[in-house]
Amino acid sequence: MSRKKSPLDRNSCCHDLAAWLRRQRKKSNLTYRQMEAKAGSYSASTFSRADSGCHIPSYAVVDAYTEACGANKEHARQLWIKALLSSPHKYGLQVPTIDTCLYAGQLIQLMIRLRLTSGQPSLRKLEQNANKAGRVLPKSTLADVLRGKRAPSRKILEAFIFACGVSEQEAELWVDALKRTQRTRWIQDELNR
Repeated sequence: MSRKKSPLDRNSCCHDLAAWLRRQRKKSNLTYRQMEAKAGSYSASTFSRADSGCHIPSYAVVDAYTEACGANKEHARQLWIKALLSSPHKYGLQVPTIDTCLYAGQLIQLMIRLRLTSGQPSLRKLEQNANKAGRVLPKSTLADVLRGKRAPSRKILEAFIFACGVSEQEAELWVDALKRTQRTRWIQDELNR
C-alpha cells in the first residue's frame, strides 16, 4: 500500500508543475512502480520526488514522467519553464533586464534565459537556425560562451539571438547590452593598471 502524498505548498515555485504531474498520474491510474517499468530510465522514487513539489526536477525526468502517463509533453515543458523562471535565485536566473545588463556574466545569464524561453533548443539546432538566417554559430563556441568560458563576440551574440527568434528591433537592445559589458570590462582593466 502506498503512502499518501504530502499536500503541495501553494507558495512553492514548482507547485503548478507538481500538481499537474500528480493529476496526470492519477488520470493514467499508474503507480510509481508501473511508471518505472514503462519508462525504464528512472526509478519509482525519482518519479515520486518529481511530483513532491519540494524541488524542480530535471526536464528529462519531467519528460519521462509525462511520457509514462501519456500526457501532453508541450504543456509539461511550459510548466517546467515556468517553475524555473519563478525560482531565479536557485537556478541563477535572477539577472538584470537586457537594458540594464553591465557585465559579461549577466549577459551570458540573459542568453541562457533566452535559450530556455525559446524551448531549450539543442546547440546543434541553434547552429542550424543561425545558418538558415545566414549567420555562423559554431556549437562548440556557443557552448564555451554559455558555460562562461568566454565572453560572446558581437557575431556570436547576433547569431545566437536570431537563432532564438529575436526580432531585429529587440536585437538592438542585445547589441547595446554587449557594448555596455565591453565598456565595463575596459573600465575594470583601466582601473587595474
